[in-house]
Amino acid sequence: MGDLAASGGYYIAAPADEIWASAATITGSIGIFAVIPTIDKTLGKVGVTVDGVGTSPLSGQLRVDRPLGDGAKKVLQATIDRGYEEFLGRVSTGRRKTRDEVNEIAQGRVWTGADALKLGLVDHLGSFEDAVKAAAKRAKLDKWVLQYEEPSLSWAQELALQVRVKAISTLFTVDSSTKKLMQVAQQLDPITEEVNRLNRMSVPNRVYAYCFCSAQ
Repeated sequence: MGDLAASGGYYIAAPADEIWASAATITGSIGIFAVIPTIDKTLGKVGVTVDGVGTSPLSGQLRVDRPLGDGAKKVLQATIDRGYEEFLGRVSTGRRKTRDEVNEIAQGRVWTGADALKLGLVDHLGSFEDAVKAAAKRAKLDKWVLQYEEPSLSWAQELALQVRVKAISTLFTVDSSTKKLMQVAQQLDPITEEVNRLNRMSVPNRVYAYCFCSAQ
């Protein structure tokens, strides 16, 4: 697991033979919730009210211009409870724990990778390369080659990527003081925001390593 593997990320990882994480991986968040927005009070402030006739007890209870009805609340809560129990069961089976043991460390809370190791949510702390080696060992492979499946980039995307790579390489060649870093950042838009974020981080000796990428 990389920087973030909480909730759905951990739901997917739970049945794995081994789970690897970095010490700073944000993981856990074993939980489920629902949000139903309503604007009836907002409409009431401008004198708008809603009325109508329904043919069943749940008619109109999920309309945004009406308050959430008691029947709808019960149905939603039952759905949430069922989903949470399913999540607990998946983790319980995958991590070989009882339902109550998982519930003690679940309830939507998040943990660092280091804490997750202590709690038994992950098996090892390490890098992506460590996880690959562990997978190769399980597959009884002495030699292997990694192949990355990535979407093809358009000409514009390739150009933007080259600009980013050039920008970050330039950052590593300048003086590491805050003033120099900000001057370079201003000259290398659109990465200014990323550099500002790095600069706000408390990093010893001002040593930076940042991956200009995203996951969907």
